[in-house]
Amino acid sequence: MDVAVINGDISGFEIKSDEDKLARLAGQVDMYGRVLDRAALVTTDRYVAAALTLIPAWWSVWIAKQDNGIVALANLRAGHRNASVEPFAVAQLLWREEAMAELRARELHRGLSGVRRWFVWQRLAESVELEELQAIVRGALRARRNWPGGQ
Repeated sequence: MDVAVINGDISGFEIKSDEDKLARLAGQVDMYGRVLDRAALVTTDRYVAAALTLIPAWWSVWIAKQDNGIVALANLRAGHRNASVEPFAVAQLLWREEAMAELRARELHRGLSGVRRWFVWQRLAESVELEELQAIVRGALRARRNWPGGQ
């Protein structure tokens, strides 16, 4: 994902310029569809027709056009909220310790101290309603100060 915005939703923006290829887009659509509340594709006239066959209707589509060195964006398709978010995938956005802290706060952490993170995420995904889980994840992502690979 090229840009992520985390506020009341988790929104992602995938940018495909004329220099890019669409080979990975189908996989990105699948992966992003598991966790994002909203998604947008920003592309050029070169890829818009092919891209529209690969992205679901809930994605918005923006066309970037350059004129005299100025790039302008035009909305081609309005998107809407993703109805297929998967709780386990959302839980995986948390670092293991973030998920364990949430389970400890709910006294649901017993038996998980030495297990792989997959089991921690699974317990959290099964124990918390999706809407609340999404709020937990948004809060944790916004609170992070030391992301791997940069700020």
